[in-house]
Amino acid sequence: MAQRIVFDGRRADAVEYRQAGALKRARARREILVAGGAFNSPQLLQLSGVGPADLLRQHCIDVVLDAPGVGHDLQDHMQVRVVMRCSQRITLNDIVNHPVRKILMGMRYAAFRTGPLTIAAGTSGAFFKTNPRLATPDIQVHFLPFSTDKMGEKLHSFSGFFRVGLSVAP
Repeated sequence: MAQRIVFDGRRADAVEYRQAGALKRARARREILVAGGAFNSPQLLQLSGVGPADLLRQHCIDVVLDAPGVGHDLQDHMQVRVVMRCSQRITLNDIVNHPVRKILMGMRYAAFRTGPLTIAAGTSGAFFKTNPRLATPDIQVHFLPFSTDKMGEKLHSFSGFFRVGLSVAP
């Protein structure tokens, strides 16, 4: 678990992290990428001295860079996935779970660069307002022509698809 970014002046030099209870340090040869999500990234930056100077000083953190925006207007993309069964065998579940159809899908892509292997996971989507008084949409919906319990895992054995809803604004 990353504890803080270590700076040499304003240059990020290393990352301190905990592993099996011990504090360790990894030095960067070129750069450090912060990819902890909407909440953990600003937290790590603030613990490292990058953020609103007054807030950092209140917590006895040395200020590396006064960056008032770090930690403000946080929002995460909360996701609701709905798995639906399809009454016809037309989803990617059906192709991937059938050995012959799976091979034909690969051959079609190799020969013509067409078919299911040419599309992104989400084949269609839309933005909606949950309240007409909002200036911009606050919900995003995607359709995925397959279903699984968790992304990256095996597809369901039944014909199915996802409808995914994401919040996009506070």
